[in-house]
Amino acid sequence: TVRIFDCPTQTVMVNRRPRKRVCVDGMVALVRELALPAGTVVHLEVGGGRSAYNSQTCFVQGAASGTWHGVLVSHDFDVRLVAASTWKWALKLARRGAPRDKNESRDLANRLFRNNYVADLLRRQKDHGRAEALLLAAHGH
Repeated sequence: TVRIFDCPTQTVMVNRRPRKRVCVDGMVALVRELALPAGTVVHLEVGGGRSAYNSQTCFVQGAASGTWHGVLVSHDFDVRLVAASTWKWALKLARRGAPRDKNESRDLANRLFRNNYVADLLRRQKDHGRAEALLLAAHGH
C-alpha cells in the first residue's frame, strides 16, 4: 500500500515578498500522526546545489532537506540519504546531456504503482514531485 502526503508549508516574507517554505511544526505533526515505530527506514533525497539552479534555489532545497533530516532523526528513524542522481540513474530517468521531461516520473510511478489512488494523485503535470517521492521510495525498497 502507498500513502502520499504533501510537505507541510507556510508562507514567509523574504525580501518583502511572500515565499512558500517548509513548515517545521507541520512536519513534526505529520510524522507524529503517522505513528511509525522507531528504526523505520526512511529514504531522503539530498537537497542542495545543482548546476542548473541559482543560489537561492540551492539554499531553499538544502534547508528543506536538512529540516526533514532533523525531524526524521529526532523521531528515531533510520534515515538513508540518497542523491537524486543515484535513484534517477537506477530507474533510468537520467540521461547525460538530455533535459528531463517531468512527465517521465509521473508515467513511471503510474506504471510501478498501478492503482487508482496513485493515478488520481499524479494526474496533473505539477504532481511530478509526488511521483518522484514514490520513485525514491521504490528505489529504496
